[in-house]
Amino acid sequence: LSPCALGFLWLKGSKVLAVYPKQRHVLAVDLDEVCVQYLPAFIRFNNAKYSTTVSLADFHSYMFWQVKGCKLSSREEATKRVYEFHASSYFDGIEPVPDALA
Repeated sequence: LSPCALGFLWLKGSKVLAVYPKQRHVLAVDLDEVCVQYLPAFIRFNNAKYSTTVSLADFHSYMFWQVKGCKLSSREEATKRVYEFHASSYFDGIEPVPDALA
């Protein structure tokens, strides 16, 4: 654990896994493609809402603005699209990874 102004950071390599404030504990879990199928749900949303034909094979990165089929021109536009996806029924219907343990 590394001390910081908020309390403690739990790090794995350069990735922050959790921030522990001095009075409250919070656990952050990376779910996409580990426990849930985030990309397939995002692809269904993006194709339906924005008339794209992007597929899972088009994704080489989670920097969605770099995925040509997504039709996103900037990081800011990608961030807005992701927030829009998170507020949609497509996100609510996200499926677990097959054989993922609950």
